[in-house]
Amino acid sequence: MLILFSADVVFSTANTYYCRYFLNDANFVGTFIAITNVCKIGAMVLFLPYCIRKIGKRNALIFASLVEIIALSIRYIDPSSVSINMAVAVVLGLAKGFTYACMFSLLPDTVDYGEYISRERHSGLVYASASFATKLASGVGAIIASGVMQFGGYVNNYVTQSPSAMEAIMYSTTLIPIIMFVAGICIISFYKLDKIFPEVIKELKRRKDQNNPDLDIKVS
Repeated sequence: MLILFSADVVFSTANTYYCRYFLNDANFVGTFIAITNVCKIGAMVLFLPYCIRKIGKRNALIFASLVEIIALSIRYIDPSSVSINMAVAVVLGLAKGFTYACMFSLLPDTVDYGEYISRERHSGLVYASASFATKLASGVGAIIASGVMQFGGYVNNYVTQSPSAMEAIMYSTTLIPIIMFVAGICIISFYKLDKIFPEVIKELKRRKDQNNPDLDIKVS
């Protein structure tokens, strides 16, 4: 979760500068975000439930991360093309509809699995950790994006930027998030709970039905 959120923040932070210097329209970032959000909501409502039923949450998250990599790569076709970047916004939004929903839907599954293993339910701890991870990702992503651009020689509020600064902006909206998404996919591939989750739920239900005092759940 930390890596995927950080990748998104890196892209979002640098994308403002990308629109300003590559597309020569700082206001286009608003259009980009609007297109992305509409497609995100559409994907969550129309496609995500069916996809999760067919391939599971882990595979849906991996699939969405791969689509995000493709979306960011599209930008290399023509970095200064508005139409190309609209296509990036559409594909990216569809992928994000999966990414965000899947990541947060994994949290209650993790809580159930913790209860299955330890016989104690630590929902507060899990959700607090997830909240901390998103806040940490916001800081880490912004630091990475600004650090890369400064390293490339970006000078704030200049009308034009040096070639190295332009490359740094481009990398911050493409290559660096792509690398982070690849790392996230590698980590997600170790997630095996989808396969055993029906067994977990079945066992938790059995314990509840037994109503055995020795198996009472401690909620923290």
